Amino acid sequence: LIDCAVKLGMIEENPSRSIRIRQPKRVAPRVIIEPDEAVHLLERSLHYRQWINGGLPTACRLGLYAGLRPEEMAWCQWGWLSATRHRLDIQETVCEETGKRWIPKDWEMRVIGVKAALVEFVAAQKEWLKRKDFFGPFMLPGGGARRSGFKNRHLSENAIQSAFRKMVIAEGLNPKITLYSFRHTFLTELARAGVDVRTLQEIAGHSEIRTTEGYLHALRAEKQTDGLPY
Repeated sequence: LIDCAVKLGMIEENPSRSIRIRQPKRVAPRVIIEPDEAVHLLERSLHYRQWINGGLPTACRLGLYAGLRPEEMAWCQWGWLSATRHRLDIQETVCEETGKRWIPKDWEMRVIGVKAALVEFVAAQKEWLKRKDFFGPFMLPGGGARRSGFKNRHLSENAIQSAFRKMVIAEGLNPKITLYSFRHTFLTELARAGVDVRTLQEIAGHSEIRTTEGYLHALRAEKQTDGLPY
């Protein structure tokens, strides 16, 4: 009708044409790995050392035990981990060989307490890398057998995620599982354990608390029907 009014010269333009209706934001549901699946993946990752200089088991553990983002895994240096204090310090890092500087997302430098299992694995992995002549300043060294001169550089984030996808395919796992699923699982399990939202925000390195609250909302949804009498 309004368009007809425009055609008849009754009004200059249809005001409704300038209205933009916001579409609901579609967010893919987070893939959370069950505890038994996590244990299985940690064990199976040890069988895929042929990729990224044997770093896939390390990447899996940095995700499940510390909730690191893939980018943080790529820049993680040995000095970040304190074996005596069982803590991982996410901090600004410089690749001495290239001069490239990395700063944590949203400038969120943070400290994460980690399990002894991660500390023990990292110590063993360091010795493994030394035996293979892959050892460098980064937990996930760059290069490889054909590019040994790159071991003092960090591995690319894409290379880590690609290796993980290949493992998922080889193991016949849910193709929706990504390296980021480990971070989601880590934070979800902390929330289930009762870690308060502010502490969880600090551990995750979220700049906005509403991002962290998303994990709590998901848990509340899980428990909504727990009180049913049948």
